[in-house]
Amino acid sequence: MINELLDWDNADEPAEEYQPDDTPPWKLLVVDDDPEVHSVTRFVLQDLRIFDRPLRLLHAHSAQEARERLRQHPDIAVALVDVVMETDQAGLDLVEYIRDQLGLRECRIILRTGQPGYAPELTVIHQYDINDYRTKAELTHTRLITTVSAALRAYEQLRALAENRRGLELIIQATAQLMEQRAIASLAEDALIHLSALLGQPLLDGLVCAQRGSSPSDTERFDVVAAAGRYAPYVAQPLGALSDQRIAPAILNSVTHRQHIFGADHTVLYLKATPPQEAAIFLDSGQVLAARDRSLLEVFITHVAACLRNVNLVENLLRARREIERQRAFLRTVIDADPHFICVKNRHGQILLVNRGLAENFGLTPEQMVGRPFSGLITDPEWARASLDDDTAILTQARDRIEREVKFVDSTGRTRWLYTVNAPIKNEAGEVEQVIGVNTDITERKQAEAQLRESEARFRRLAENAPDMIYRLSLPEGRYEYVSPVCQQLTGHAPEEFYQSPHLIQRIIHPDWRARFAEEWAQLMVGQALPTFEYQIVHPSGPSKWLRQRNVLVRDDQGQPRAIEGIISDITEHKLLEEQIKTSLREKEALLKEIHHRVKNNLQLISSLLDLQAGYVEDQSVRNQLRESRNRVKSMALIHERLYQIPNLAQINLADYAHDLVTHLIHAYATPERAITARVAVPTGEPVLGVESAVPCGLIINELVTNALKHAFATRRAGEIVISLGVADGQRTLRVRDDGIGFPPTVDFRHTPSLGLAIVMTLVKQLKGSIELRTEAGTEFVVAFPNPAATKVAEQSATATRALDPRG
Repeated sequence: MINELLDWDNADEPAEEYQPDDTPPWKLLVVDDDPEVHSVTRFVLQDLRIFDRPLRLLHAHSAQEARERLRQHPDIAVALVDVVMETDQAGLDLVEYIRDQLGLRECRIILRTGQPGYAPELTVIHQYDINDYRTKAELTHTRLITTVSAALRAYEQLRALAENRRGLELIIQATAQLMEQRAIASLAEDALIHLSALLGQPLLDGLVCAQRGSSPSDTERFDVVAAAGRYAPYVAQPLGALSDQRIAPAILNSVTHRQHIFGADHTVLYLKATPPQEAAIFLDSGQVLAARDRSLLEVFITHVAACLRNVNLVENLLRARREIERQRAFLRTVIDADPHFICVKNRHGQILLVNRGLAENFGLTPEQMVGRPFSGLITDPEWARASLDDDTAILTQARDRIEREVKFVDSTGRTRWLYTVNAPIKNEAGEVEQVIGVNTDITERKQAEAQLRESEARFRRLAENAPDMIYRLSLPEGRYEYVSPVCQQLTGHAPEEFYQSPHLIQRIIHPDWRARFAEEWAQLMVGQALPTFEYQIVHPSGPSKWLRQRNVLVRDDQGQPRAIEGIISDITEHKLLEEQIKTSLREKEALLKEIHHRVKNNLQLISSLLDLQAGYVEDQSVRNQLRESRNRVKSMALIHERLYQIPNLAQINLADYAHDLVTHLIHAYATPERAITARVAVPTGEPVLGVESAVPCGLIINELVTNALKHAFATRRAGEIVISLGVADGQRTLRVRDDGIGFPPTVDFRHTPSLGLAIVMTLVKQLKGSIELRTEAGTEFVVAFPNPAATKVAEQSATATRALDPRG
């Protein structure tokens, strides 16, 4: 048989023969020191295809050369090894090298020997990890092909098992790593990396889309959460915005049918996550994946889906945790901002939660108080005992809620008050597990209440001892809230009668005043109280009494009338005295008028005597002096005539007086060839003058008008004299102006031999005023002076108390 093999073509051939093919070849290593064996093996196998794959023969002529070949080609499927080469054990040593040092467990080793005695078959099979043992004589043409085919089938099966094992190991490792991810984007990125490793390829072009909405047909609801390779720029974009037209339809098809899609150049892996969220992985695989790869992907995607659900769960837990932390921070902020003292205790009285206000009250932080017994922090024994009693009653469900005011002495020795509210916190079974206490420091309120009681006591003592009746009337009810005891003396009725009958005051009003008082009372009820008014009442003891009532309107926070507070005084004696004074004043006024009347008559008599005397005097200058004296007397007589005629001696109308005086003077100095007119200009409503101002003003007008009549129109036949009285800055201003020839500029009006101007200067000084001369367009004298009498009358009128008029 060996001769048959040796008869084949022994021509020298290259060490390796391999024609490129699209299908990856099987690698076959021939190790033998006999060149003819290499030639025969090449001749038999060179054009052979086994399991639709070509063969690639690798040749080694020694064990050492075989080691080099194996290191260069670790994917050798079958090794035909000669036992005896450089040494009798060279082939067997090479077997140990392949298995132990190179670790090539899938490689099929076929020993063949031409000298079986050197390596017995049973011993070799038992001691060495080989797959077949043949003598060279056995390997005929057919037997060699069948032996190699069987070895390649075994290699392929072992290779598949090894790949599956490697894939499963990668899946297990990847799952452990993916389970550690806490975000979908990170999980998707790692999934793409592990998919590439599982398929034994560099990082694939791929992306992961996650559904954000509830409708799978809405492409805008899918977002790219991770991408690799040339798809990396698509991260965070919606599915509909991708430029690759294959991706969106493939992913939607996969999600719609909830299955994987294996295309000619791409693969879509469907991930079923937590409803309604779904995801899909698009891989640009470039070819149809093998069945073995699909099986591994099925297992891997199942684990990725579980990891995705885990990530969703973790995200939900993280969100819940963040929400809990936010709520806890919010609760801490709220209870710390609460001005009350808040404390939660367990069944053993230990503090579980406390706000900052209570902690600071004990000089601690909330963290320092948690875990400590609350009763152990209380230094006041009464408060500690009350706290323990309340907790016991709540925990035993003897009480559902306990409210009390606690008085205690704090660590500084200061007496304080707390208003405490204790309530249970129950579990789902309705059992009391904790006690919450809310304490309010009411020390200031207690102090304010004590001060208020003291203030009310002082007010009550003052009101009860006051000589006037003090009351408070609520609105709009019209009921008395308080009436001081002195009302018994003022009205003859006790305070209780006013409380029972709020309209009692209207029944005791004097009949002459009832109608007007009813009108005022109605105004009081709607919040239009008069500050002060007077009226009469009928007293049960007999004579009527005069009362003065002063009211203050009290409004609430919204500005609405809330109450009337007032004081009622007995002014009966004051009214009697006032009436006596009025009677006395009327008598004195009548007497004073009679005196003015008689003075006026005497002055008129003197004026007549001076006029008669002037008629007997031939000297014109003397006659003129007598007439001027007559005019002065006439001026004073006119004043007294006015005083006799007017009802109020303190109010003299200067306009009427000046008009009569000037008319008299014009008539006295009138001549047929002269037409002099006079005009009195006093504004309407001009305040009147008192006696002390009216008499000097009349004499000043007399002298200045007389002076104008004598000198201003010496060269003129006509002219006008204007007298006016005004008010400016609290001063009275008297002006006497003429449009005559003007006052001589060389004459000082303050120092002249003229008796008239000398009298004027004296009268101005008497009025405590000033005088000014103006010479524009004639002559004008301006006299300014105060009028204290009129001012005093006005002030008295403004401050007069209003009395109710019984006549309406």
